[in-house]
Amino acid sequence: MPAAAPRLPSIRSSLTTRLLLWTIVFVMLAEVLIYVPSIARYRLQALRDTIADAHLATLAIDAATEAKTAISPELEGKLLGHTRALGVIRFQAGQPRRVALGEVPERIDATYDLREAGFFTLIWNALATLLAPKAGPVRVIDLSPQDGGVLLEVFINEQPLTRDMISYSGRILVLSVIISLFAACLVYLSLHWLLVRPLRRLTENMATFRDAPEDTARLMKPSGRGDELGFAERELRDMQLGLRQALRQREHLAALGAAVTKINHDLRNALSSAQLVSDRIADSADPGVRRVAPTLVRAIDRAVDLCAQTLEYARGQEHELEITEFDFAALVDEAIQALAPGAPDAKHVNEVPRPFPLKADRAAFERIVTNLMRNAIQVGAKTVTVRAARPLPPGVKGAVIDIADDGPGLPPEVRARLFEPFAAARKGGTGLGLAIVRDLVQAHHGSVRLVDGTGGAHFRIELPRA
Repeated sequence: MPAAAPRLPSIRSSLTTRLLLWTIVFVMLAEVLIYVPSIARYRLQALRDTIADAHLATLAIDAATEAKTAISPELEGKLLGHTRALGVIRFQAGQPRRVALGEVPERIDATYDLREAGFFTLIWNALATLLAPKAGPVRVIDLSPQDGGVLLEVFINEQPLTRDMISYSGRILVLSVIISLFAACLVYLSLHWLLVRPLRRLTENMATFRDAPEDTARLMKPSGRGDELGFAERELRDMQLGLRQALRQREHLAALGAAVTKINHDLRNALSSAQLVSDRIADSADPGVRRVAPTLVRAIDRAVDLCAQTLEYARGQEHELEITEFDFAALVDEAIQALAPGAPDAKHVNEVPRPFPLKADRAAFERIVTNLMRNAIQVGAKTVTVRAARPLPPGVKGAVIDIADDGPGLPPEVRARLFEPFAAARKGGTGLGLAIVRDLVQAHHGSVRLVDGTGGAHFRIELPRA
């Protein structure tokens, strides 16, 4: 069934819409942080304007006093109406006399001394005035802006000031919405151009490449940007090239598996016949024939082994592990006995502690040890040593297995692709031994690596669950 065509996110769930909404939210939050001290400043300035107007109103009393005339109630009402005050008291520095205008209310709900008000006090008082205005008159105390030696007490109702603050807040809100929308549109357009469009190009390329990775026209074409998105484009192209190469290799392996499967039966029959003939040759009375017979037998056995190994790897069948506990030292002894006839000049050393209980698939580890030891002998090693240890604290699972040889080692070009199939192939080999070892070790949740040394090859297997 063909894969469904990729669907881009809807407008409501797209990254662009989320960026737009979050930009509006953040701009509005910034406006709130600006609004709070602004409204406190607005209230402070309004109260100071009232103090200044009240000082000017009391100067009319001074003028009437110098003219030895009384202020009419109408003029007094106009003066108080201009200042929005119920009453004013002025104290002149260095003079015991005070000047009063209007009447002092009998009940005062709050007193605001602007001389002692700090930043946070002004903000708190402004919010209190805006959200919970006093029902009765309040007293405001401050020095006159025109004359620092004049102290005034002004009695006012807060309702008019509250209405002015609400009107100012409305204007701030409208301006904030306009600024946030304008900023959000600018941020939206810039982010859409710099970020969203390239990301959408990346995702669309991933989707199209997924449908036909063998099509070279669907490879990512880097834009040449020098930022993180340009780096992501180049990395995506490198990943696609690596994936295409891996897919081609898997196709070749699949074709190889199909071909070997078809010829396996006939090839095994031919090799079986050759084995029978070689067995009879080995029983020949001719000394010359008996001398070359072991070489012929080993060559045929090696051909059978290579055929079976290639067939099994090409099939790619998953092997279900049979986890049991066994003595790894005894397993190494058996592997050495099996390899000894084929390598009479080589020395196999088993330095595994006895006993060394290991919890794993015994057959799998027999293949692992056999493959690594056989590879060492085939490249010319004279001595192969197997060691095992448990470097972890007592009671904690885990084991480390080392297989080292005194051979010529591995060249750098082989080390770079050591565990890839066919990459480390030698004359007379398939290059599948290390690939099989890696797969079997990883099936045990372990790891295998080549340890850097002064000579030979040293493979280390780490098993955290053994």
